[in-house]
Amino acid sequence: MTAEASSLKAGPHRTLSRDLLAPVLKEAGIAALVAFGLAVFMIGFRTVDAQGGLQLETRWSWVGIAVGAVFVGRLALALRRHWRRADQGPGILSALSTRLGAG
Repeated sequence: MTAEASSLKAGPHRTLSRDLLAPVLKEAGIAALVAFGLAVFMIGFRTVDAQGGLQLETRWSWVGIAVGAVFVGRLALALRRHWRRADQGPGILSALSTRLGAG
């Protein structure tokens, strides 16, 4: 397998290797799983007034949209965090602590 086949191109100087992709997808998947657990009861069910009492109405499409949005958002944040670290080097707190003599 060539180096190009084992990595996905994500920008002019950025490559998304499998070593990075697995933890990023795992993080996004866990966030989506937590969102699903919360959304099932908060968004997935709705009580409606029916003849003879209350009934539960399901809204699975809303749950799917919420879980998908969390997955995509968490994936974007994790990738942005990785690329920002690679592009900028040390963060501002690290630079300040070095200047102040703490590091």
